[in-house]
Amino acid sequence: MMKNIYLDVNFKANDKTSFFSKSTPGLLLLLFMFIFSTHSLSAQAVNEQSNTHTSSNCQNPTRIEGMVFIENTGKSLKGIPVLLVPQDGVSGGVQMQVTNAEGKYYFMNMAAGKYLLQIGDANLNHSKALYAVESNMFIAEIKSCDHQTKNFGYSNTSQSVIGNFVWYDFNGNGIQDEWFDANEDGKITQNIPDQNGYVDFENWEWIDLNGDGSYEGTENIGELNKAGLGNQKSANIFITGPNGYSREVEIDYLGHYIDQPTESGEYQVRLEMDAHLSAASEKMGFSGKVKIIPNFGKRILAMEEEDGPIIDCGPTKESLFAIQLSARELVRFDIDFGIRCQERPPVKEILANDIDLGEFDRSYGGLLGNILSNVLFDGNTANPKEVDFEFTDLDDVIGLLLNEKGEISLIPEMNEARKYRLTYVLREAGNPDNQKVAFVTFSLKNDQSDLSVILTSNKVELWEGDVFEYQIEISNDGALKATGVAITNYLPAGVTYLSSSVLENKSNIELSNPSFAGNKITWKAVGFPTDAKLILAVKVKSNPLNGTNVRTTTNLVEVSAAETDVNPHNNVAELVNVIHPFFIPNVITPNGDNKNDRFEIRGIETFVSNKIKIFNRFGDNVFERTAYANNWDATGQAEGTYYYELVSVDNQGGIHEFKGWVQVVKEK
Repeated sequence: MMKNIYLDVNFKANDKTSFFSKSTPGLLLLLFMFIFSTHSLSAQAVNEQSNTHTSSNCQNPTRIEGMVFIENTGKSLKGIPVLLVPQDGVSGGVQMQVTNAEGKYYFMNMAAGKYLLQIGDANLNHSKALYAVESNMFIAEIKSCDHQTKNFGYSNTSQSVIGNFVWYDFNGNGIQDEWFDANEDGKITQNIPDQNGYVDFENWEWIDLNGDGSYEGTENIGELNKAGLGNQKSANIFITGPNGYSREVEIDYLGHYIDQPTESGEYQVRLEMDAHLSAASEKMGFSGKVKIIPNFGKRILAMEEEDGPIIDCGPTKESLFAIQLSARELVRFDIDFGIRCQERPPVKEILANDIDLGEFDRSYGGLLGNILSNVLFDGNTANPKEVDFEFTDLDDVIGLLLNEKGEISLIPEMNEARKYRLTYVLREAGNPDNQKVAFVTFSLKNDQSDLSVILTSNKVELWEGDVFEYQIEISNDGALKATGVAITNYLPAGVTYLSSSVLENKSNIELSNPSFAGNKITWKAVGFPTDAKLILAVKVKSNPLNGTNVRTTTNLVEVSAAETDVNPHNNVAELVNVIHPFFIPNVITPNGDNKNDRFEIRGIETFVSNKIKIFNRFGDNVFERTAYANNWDATGQAEGTYYYELVSVDNQGGIHEFKGWVQVVKEK
């Protein structure tokens, strides 16, 4: 007869040791044996493979247990899946148990070694906004006859949350509409935990954790096996954000990931494939149990044959998301990534050697060479039917001719004399991912030309804000037609480009539209006949000055051709202009402090004459002067917005008209 045997099951939320204690030494094992023998059907089924590893010399069975609970209240969390996953070659399969009414779980009689202990907390995250205080994963080193306890606390958070799911996207549509059909019956099968909460993980399809009879909706997230892809060996999710925020996040065993940044702002979430995640994807695909399209399993098995196709695994939609976290939107649980594996045929080697075709005259229009002459495909001379070729960088070559045999030639006299290096890509026909990059080089020689350029602004007197024109005159004074002509105007920083036009082109030179790169404007002409002249106009506006100092600007124009120029000194022209300061204020404060009391237009004295009119907001003329002396102080006028018209004449008779508004602010 046993007396005074007690089993203390009182549990404290922060207890990091076992929640079992015995008051009568030596009898707890007997009690355990009694308890487990009454439930031998389920416990034995779950641990059948692992029991063979249990030492007969153990006084207590090998065991790991714990509790899932809300940390700040100690309230237990029932119906939460817990996984025990062997690591590093430890024998045995994945075990799954659902926590009981007290939030407890246990696994026992497993082989010694390393295990991943994971909480399937997707439902806690999504439907209850509860998150692991530390982590939902724990690596346990289990020794024979050892008894460990690992508790998992959860709490709400005021931090932002980024996360969701990585799964095998069988149909590649980017929508989570797959499930793992473990028994391959084409139907979603409900798995009912045994009396101890155990579920056969290999056959898991759907566990009705909350008893509502449904696996759909936010409240049921985590119940259905959605073919999640996990990787605990390396990080695959990379998150960056404000102030240098950077995190590398692992995907848990069930395919979920989570991060909790502390700041609002813009974040980028990126999925990067690696060997571990690709292996998990291939394993899921090879199973043939991810269902959307029938008979996927039969097709994928063919991929494993020797010398068969190669498997490529990758995202089925964008692998980079830009999101915004704010006080109104702290949680972004919609950043999911679908992965699919597809087959591609074995790669045949392409050996593409660079080729130098030699030097040619610019007037030469014959065959330059064949780009396939130095190419081997699968060990043999490349056949044009076996490979496709495409030039990706022509090095500004104009008039390149390429036929289906790989032969290239040029239209004569269209390119400047220099060495060219062209880039082309060779691709296997029908398998464009199998490709190689190679280079073709050749040189062109040219004749001599004599181009010159003159730059002027017709000695115009300039004030800030003025619109004026530069005139560019290009001539060919040589005996030969110039080709590949480029006219480049480097505008000074003190002006803004408005437009350009052709003022004279009697020789009908074919001139391109101007191209722009920063302050550089470029025109190109295929040919420029001898004795021809071309005049271009560039309209600009002088930019505002800082302060009252004048601005000195230098404009530069250069002309070049494919031919060598006999007199390169006249291929460049410079023009210096002085821009005078001019300033009209938009606010005055006539309060008698001698600071901004009057409507003072700086630089007005540089004009020969001027006339100003000032109107109130009703259009009434309240002030008008010829030779305005900067003396209007809004005497007799109410504060508010006034409008002015100023017409000034410079010393060359040029008329300058300014219109705008000025705000009058008076002390009340």
